[in-house]
This record gives sequence, structure tokens and C-alpha cells, in this order.
Amino acid sequence: MRRQRALAVLVAGCASVSVLAACGDADDEPAGTDAAGVSVTTSDAAGGKIDDSKEPVVIALNALKMQAVDLLTPYEAGAAAAAKQINAEGGFGGREVIVESCNTAYQAATAVACARRTLAKKPLVSIGCEPTWATSGLPVFAKAKVPTINCPNSDEEYTNPWHFALTQGTLGGQRAMARYLCTRDDVENVAVFTQDVPFQHKEAPRAITPVLEECGKSVSFTYYPITGGDLLPHVTKAAKGKPDFVIAWGGGAIAVQLFKLFGQAGIPADRVFGPGNAMAYEQVLAPAGAAMEGAFGAIEVNSWSNTEDPGVAAYLKAMEGSGVDPKDSNPQTAYMNMMAIYAAAQEIGFDELDPASLVEFLNTANDVPIPGTRSIVNPGPEIAPQVKQPYAQIVQWKDGKLNVITEGTEDGWVLGF
Repeated sequence: MRRQRALAVLVAGCASVSVLAACGDADDEPAGTDAAGVSVTTSDAAGGKIDDSKEPVVIALNALKMQAVDLLTPYEAGAAAAAKQINAEGGFGGREVIVESCNTAYQAATAVACARRTLAKKPLVSIGCEPTWATSGLPVFAKAKVPTINCPNSDEEYTNPWHFALTQGTLGGQRAMARYLCTRDDVENVAVFTQDVPFQHKEAPRAITPVLEECGKSVSFTYYPITGGDLLPHVTKAAKGKPDFVIAWGGGAIAVQLFKLFGQAGIPADRVFGPGNAMAYEQVLAPAGAAMEGAFGAIEVNSWSNTEDPGVAAYLKAMEGSGVDPKDSNPQTAYMNMMAIYAAAQEIGFDELDPASLVEFLNTANDVPIPGTRSIVNPGPEIAPQVKQPYAQIVQWKDGKLNVITEGTEDGWVLGF
């Protein structure tokens, strides 16, 4: 009852208090305090008070930022928005929530350094998104017996008892796309267009091929270099087989280029699937313009267009003034992760909350609602037991909205495992 009441209060409104600190980039110099959050006195909290005599609750945030891809900035903004909202209601039983962030830079060595730096702040948990996490930051946190919530990209992250996923990740997202396409009688031949990196060579066929072959559809794979350059020859190769549908894995400026090039190759957007970060408005949908009209996406959280959902409405309200476009699944995922931790803390009890109790909760809780997405599920999928929300939402960008696809889905959601 206490958890449900507090969540209702948080969904209803969000005055602001938060601290967002950065622990540093690849070198030893601190990155500075992020502009998305500032430290204020307890009197500024509208719905509760922070007790300065109590130790704050530190949540580490480890995510990558590089020239081609920046996940750190949107993750920081989403986490800061959630911290403001939680702190405005009195934090974790009077304990202020502080987010300590670090740029992992898509480098294993840097991610290890970030893990050590943020771990030194004695966090309750680490959230974020770093593709090398399974072999870099996760072992550091696991040795310290502190849980992490990262965007899952490997078997280790699907099974390690110190790692949890509240999104379906790459493997689950690709499988969800394939499962949805199995419901389409107008689709027989699927082309997968994804990055030329070892992970995708191994995981994409493992995720997609068995699902499509089981429902009688054929599939081909084309890999493109992540270093940029002219992608036209690779798109031309993928389009040569005249596929009925394309799964195009890429976000940001690359997604804009991909959708435009496939359109020029005779494959319109309503025959192309993209991941959640291809459905970001400011980075992809707006710059791509008409080239994205009708595009399909498999997103990690409830569509930001669904403002009738209380969790989505609270997220959009909390993001006001952040300087980051909230119409993007990346800040929304960070916000959701923070709210899931808060829901767990309410269920456990603020006085009993520590890394061990959080791990026990995430491994045993069932049907605990998370604002902006589905509920925590236990047990997790057999092949990915540490994925606690294994569904993807299928959407289509049309008429200026991310429309949820209900036909062939479970009220818009498709199981990724």
C-alpha cells in the first residue's frame, strides 16, 4: 500500500530537487557537474523534505559518449529528472538521491576506470548503457557485490546474478521484431542490416534467424561499418534481394541516412524496422522528415507519444527544462530505471535498503509496476533470467506520432525471448 501511494504521488506531479555529478572522462580530470541538476536546500522540496543528517543514496551512471554516439547526455538528463522528482517527495525516506556519472567512451579500459570511480562513491546500484560492460564494469561491481542495470548486450548480462535488465536489449529487441514480422502475411523475405562488429555477427543471426525460419520466412544479413562513410553500397547490397521488410539496426545520424537510402533503393519506411534509438524525435525523426513516415520501431519503454499513460506524462513533466529532448527512449529508459529502483526501495523499506536487499528484490519480485513501462517479471526468461522486463513495444511513426501497433501484439508489446 505504501509503495502504491507513493508512486501515485510521484506520477501526479514533480517539483524539483536533485544533484547530478560527473566522475570524469577517460582521463583523470573530473568532467564537472552536469547542468541538468543543481543542489538546493531541503526547503525547496514541495512534497517532502530531505534530511541533511542522513547519508544520501548514490546511484552510479556509467554510459558512453563519443563522436558518433552519445548515450551519456540523454541518460544523465533522464536520471536527473527522476532524481528531482524523487527528492521533491522527500527522497528515499529523507535521504537525498545523488547521481554520479562517468563517460565509459565505448572503451573497455575506460569503462573499468569508470566502474572503479563510481564504485568509490559507495553507490546502491549502477545504471547506464555501455556495450563492453559485461567484460569491463560488471566484474568490478560484481566483485564488490553491488548490482548493475545496463542495456544488455551479451549472455553474461542475461545471466550474471549481479546484473539486471529492465529492457529487452539488443537480442530481445531483434527477436521481438522477428516475432512481429511472423504475424505479417505480407512478409516473406526479411533483410537484416546491422553493424559490422563481432557482437552483431554473432548475436543478430542467433536472435533473428530461428524465429523467422520457424514461421516459414527467409532472412539475409548485410553488415555496415560503424566508422561512417558512404553506406550506399551496403544498402544497395541489402536491397538487391528485394526484401519485403528490412530490420535496420542503427540510431542517430546513421538511422537518418539508412532510412533515406533505403527509400531511394525502393524500400519505403513502412517496410523498415528500427530500434528504439531510431525513434528519437530530435535526432532522427525530425531530420529525416518524410523519409521516416510509416517507419516501424521496437522500443524499450512505453511510447513517449502516449501522454494518456500516467508514467509517460510524469516523465515528460519531469524532463521540462532539462535541455534534452524527452521524445527519445534513451532519457526515458534512464528515468524508468531510476523509478524502478525507487519502487523497489519503497517495497523493501527505506531503512532496510542496501545493495543486497535490492538484488534479492529484483530476483524475486513479481508484477511490480514501473511507471512508463510494464512490470517487473520473475522468473525471467529461461535463456535470459536477469531480464526482468522482457517485452518490446511495437510502434509506427505516422502523422507526427509514435502509434502503438496492437494487431499481432499483446496490447502493443511483443515478448523478446
